Amino acid sequence: DLLYFIEMYGVLTEEEMVEDQLCEEIQDALERGDTSFHFCHNHDLKHFPEDIKILKPKLTILHVDNCYQLSSVPAAIGNLTNLTWLNLAYNNLQSLPADIGKLRHLERLHVNNNRLTELPHEIWNLKKLQELQADTNHIRAYPSGVLEMRELQKLFIHNNPLLQPSDVADEALVCIYRSTLVIIKDGAERTPTACHGRLRPVTYPLPRVLRACVVP
Repeated sequence: DLLYFIEMYGVLTEEEMVEDQLCEEIQDALERGDTSFHFCHNHDLKHFPEDIKILKPKLTILHVDNCYQLSSVPAAIGNLTNLTWLNLAYNNLQSLPADIGKLRHLERLHVNNNRLTELPHEIWNLKKLQELQADTNHIRAYPSGVLEMRELQKLFIHNNPLLQPSDVADEALVCIYRSTLVIIKDGAERTPTACHGRLRPVTYPLPRVLRACVVP
């Protein structure tokens, strides 16, 4: 009976029940052959289950947003190599797994309105990325790999405590001003040529981490 079950197994917490429900929804999506999966506006989910990796064969769109206690996503998210759109906005994420760099077909990445302090260096592997929304976080610098994203057309970085050129003393600094990359070297600004609204990579010597951002 119910009392025996409670004595033997205890009572599931809200978080555990949400995770169980989410695992069931993932399994249902697999059985239906869904190409998109949405889990949004949940106030109890803190950790996203690794079960999401079973959707690898067909999943192209994943939305896990507005889960205000969600503080981490598993490395297994890197298994979803067919993703073209990953939306992790409006959560409580403090970091992203390096495995996100395995999403070679990703075109849109939304990680805005979290608590991120940096983006993984592996992001440079996202060669097909066209849109990166990373605004409203705690990011001070962006990986220099951003310069290698030849398809990048939209870059959102506002509402971050970005470093200023005066904050660092590197020989070469990369600054972002209104989504235009600006190289500052030896006190002179040089703006790369825009190509059909895209950001063209530059060849100046740069530090591993992109060190400054908003030009006054």
